[in-house]
Amino acid sequence: VTALLSGVGSGRNGKRASVIHLSFNVIGAVLFGIIMYVLFLIFPAWGASTMSSVDISIFHTVFNITCTVVLLPFAEKLVWVSGKLVLGTEETEDELEGSEARKMAKRLDSRVLGNPLFALATVVQEVSVMGHATCQNLELALAAVSEENLQKAQKVYEREKDINSMEKILTELVEVDNLSLTEGQQEQVKNLFYTVSDIERAGDHAENIAELAETLSKNSGSFSKKGKVDLELISAQTMQSLQIAVESRETGSVKSANAVRVLEQSVDQLEEEMREKHIRRLSKGKCDPESGVIFLDIISNLERISDHAVNIADYVKAEAEAGIPAIRI
Repeated sequence: VTALLSGVGSGRNGKRASVIHLSFNVIGAVLFGIIMYVLFLIFPAWGASTMSSVDISIFHTVFNITCTVVLLPFAEKLVWVSGKLVLGTEETEDELEGSEARKMAKRLDSRVLGNPLFALATVVQEVSVMGHATCQNLELALAAVSEENLQKAQKVYEREKDINSMEKILTELVEVDNLSLTEGQQEQVKNLFYTVSDIERAGDHAENIAELAETLSKNSGSFSKKGKVDLELISAQTMQSLQIAVESRETGSVKSANAVRVLEQSVDQLEEEMREKHIRRLSKGKCDPESGVIFLDIISNLERISDHAVNIADYVKAEAEAGIPAIRI
């Protein structure tokens, strides 16, 4: 959370702002250098005179005002130059307009977050926003499977882009070096970094499920009645495990973290049992082979999502066991 916790801009936008500031000073120095050179040629005595501290302050004020007036009409050009000097993917303004990632970037404006503890709590809140968005996308992906709905699968892909953008924003912010944080807070920052990674991977698995739903629909495949019941059961428990994991990170609740561990063990057991039963159904010809493979891939993705959920919960539990106070805003 380098930018946030230090109160200084970071990332691509922060670097571009620095380039604009540097360009402003360099252009101003060149402009005033030429003007002063001409004046000293006309009035040599001025060049040999001395300046008091008051004179220097006045000159500095005149310098800033003059440069601002002169360069203001060229503001867009300065922005363009900064974009050329600091390269990056152009997904910021246009693609994030109106999205959750765009809103997150605005809420995480480092200029208003100078207090490390407050900034840390704010980041926890934004990590939770990303987590809840991933939960919603998983729910949508599962609905795309059960309803064989291609439109919902497409919505999953669109939201996954937003989740990836949130992951980039938060990853830039969760890299802290040489800041005035306690040892416990540094551990929390490290766990936040891992949490963002786990949430993003859970989102990737949700996208995988949407792709499998799309394949199933395009191939006009379907699951057996027993397969649908099994899928609903493991889907519900996986969904619950991810939701509770995000809530445990948001609240610092050890009770919620322990509940995730129980759910994850249940999902693991269900995945193993369902895999064996489904293979038996396939061998007896009770299921379409292609649909059967898709079923196995879906439950595999669900099991991995529950693994990431328990990782998130374990970070919270480890902090509590180490006596690190929960982060709350």
